[in-house]
Amino acid sequence: MPFKNKRIPMLESLQDVGFFSHHPLTQKVIALTRVAAIKKVAVHSCDFDGCFGPDFFLLKKKGQYQSLYDYNTSFVTAMREENQNNPSDTICFMVGSSRQDPMTDLNACMQMNARGSLASVTGSCFYEMQQFVEKIKAELQGSRTIVSLDLFLTADSYHNKKPGETFLECMSYGEAFLWAIEHDKKEVGPVRTENYHRVANDIKEKRLERLFTDKTKFSLLYAQMHKMALTHVDANMDFHFYDDRPDILNVLQYAYQNSPELIPSNLKLYLHCYAMDPSLRTGGSKQAMIAKIQGAGKVDHTYGDSIKWLRDLVAKRAPQTGDLFVIGSSAELLFNFLQIGDGIIEVVPTTDFHDFIAARQARLNPVCTSVACT
Repeated sequence: MPFKNKRIPMLESLQDVGFFSHHPLTQKVIALTRVAAIKKVAVHSCDFDGCFGPDFFLLKKKGQYQSLYDYNTSFVTAMREENQNNPSDTICFMVGSSRQDPMTDLNACMQMNARGSLASVTGSCFYEMQQFVEKIKAELQGSRTIVSLDLFLTADSYHNKKPGETFLECMSYGEAFLWAIEHDKKEVGPVRTENYHRVANDIKEKRLERLFTDKTKFSLLYAQMHKMALTHVDANMDFHFYDDRPDILNVLQYAYQNSPELIPSNLKLYLHCYAMDPSLRTGGSKQAMIAKIQGAGKVDHTYGDSIKWLRDLVAKRAPQTGDLFVIGSSAELLFNFLQIGDGIIEVVPTTDFHDFIAARQARLNPVCTSVACT
C-alpha cells in the first residue's frame, strides 16, 4: 500500500473565531482575501542534453549555429501563447539536467567518439540557460508576468551551500568555455580538463560530501518541487518537468503517481517527453505530456537532508561510488516496478521507502525530549 499522510484540517483564522465570523459581509471579505493571496506560478525544469540543449558541433557543420532560445522556438511560441490565454504571475525556470555541479557540466561539454575525435559539443548548460531566460524575460516585458531563473542546484544541498551558490561557480567556468567554442579556440579541451581537475581537487581538499548523480532524477525532481513550494508558499503551482528519455519519465510517473504525498499539495506536477529534432532548420520539437499528478503532501523544508539520505542509501547499495560521486537510481531502491500485464505496472514501495518516509517524518516533526516538553 502506498504511504498516506494524515490530513489535518486547517482553520480559517477569521472564519473560526469571533461573533461576526458568519456575517455575509465577513464571508465576502474572507473569500476575496483568499483569492487575492493565491498566486499562479508556472515552473519549467528543463533537461539539457538531447532535450533543450543544442549541439554546437553538429549545428556548425550544417552552418546553422543556434542559441538555446533559437533552438527551441516552438517551445517558446507555445509558452508565450499559453501565457497570453492563461497568464501566470510568475514563470520560473530551473536546470532539470543531471548537470548539477561544475564537474558534471564540464565533463559533458565535449563528447568524444570511440576513435578519440570530437563527436559533440554543447558548452555549459548554465550559461545557455541564463541567456535563454533573459531572452524570454525581454519578450514578456510589459506583461504582468515575472520571468526568472531559479539558480538552485542539488550540489548546493550536498555541499551545504546557499541555493544558487554552485550555479554561480559553474558560470565562472562555463562562460569562458562557451566563448572558446564559439570562436573555435583550440585550447578549449585543455581548459576544460584543467578546470575539471581544479574543481575536483577543491572538493577533496575541503573534504566536501560526495555529489549524487541520480540516474532517474527522482531526488532532483523531489528537491526542486519542495524548494519551489517553499519559495512560493502563497501560490498554486504548475510544475513542468521535461526530459527526452521515456525510461526516466516512466519511473518518475510510476513513483510519484503511487505516492503523491511526496509532492507538495499546492503543486501539480506535469511530466513532458521533449525531444528536439536536429533535422529541422529552426527550433522544432516533439513534445508530449505523459502525466499530470496533483500533490497531496506537506512541504519538506528539509529537502536537502532528504536527498542526502537518498544519496547515502544508493551509496550503500550501488557499486558505482567514488571519492567525488555516488551514481545510481534512488527510485529503483524505493519502489519495485512489477509488470503484471500488457502496459500495466504495479508499484510496490520497498522497506527502503518506508525508512525514507520515517526519516523524513522525524525531521519534519521532531520529538522534543527537553524538560520544557514534559
